Amino acid sequence: MNLRYVAAAGAAALLLTGCQAQPPGAAAVVDGHTISMERADDAAEVYCRLTLVTAQQQGVSTVSNSEVRRQAVSDLVLARVADRLARERDIDVPTSAYTLNAEQRANVARTVSSLPARTAVDVVESSQRTFVIATLIGEQLQGKELDVTKGTDDLQSAGLEELLAELKQEKVRYDPRFGLTRAGQPRSTTTGSLSVSEEPLADGAQGDLPSTQRCA
Repeated sequence: MNLRYVAAAGAAALLLTGCQAQPPGAAAVVDGHTISMERADDAAEVYCRLTLVTAQQQGVSTVSNSEVRRQAVSDLVLARVADRLARERDIDVPTSAYTLNAEQRANVARTVSSLPARTAVDVVESSQRTFVIATLIGEQLQGKELDVTKGTDDLQSAGLEELLAELKQEKVRYDPRFGLTRAGQPRSTTTGSLSVSEEPLADGAQGDLPSTQRCA
């Protein structure tokens, strides 16, 4: 075997695949923008805490950590698509439409005490902003003036469909451990340390999991 040839072939393979490789520490790459694993971890922590509160209020005793993490990174990707579409369509997104008030910020900070308050609030407001953009896109599509007194569910649904259709056209790459397809859908089989099974909500039930995998 010609070792020099093997080495050269290996180097060529690295060069050819380098431009498609996932950047170090990236949870996802969309539209040339890298979403860091740290950002995804923060979003997942917020989603976990808020999901736990809602689940416990409804008497639900389990929550899927993998689903929460996938939802968090998927929402971060969708937020990038929403922002781009808003710019391209000259949609003015009023800050007041998605900014939390003082009481809401305090509630989020108290619920997600494991993160700096500003970080937790940013995650929630980013999600809120995406839904506001979806509603405004729906308004454009249907040629209606936004009237919150009549409800915005139909407009929001139409806008979300438009965002998801746009997402399918994007070149998105997720860290394989999230087990997501390019369109942000769970793969039929998932493996990896970021995709974990359902765990009880009881205290200490998930204590043996790394912090990036715990939803408790």
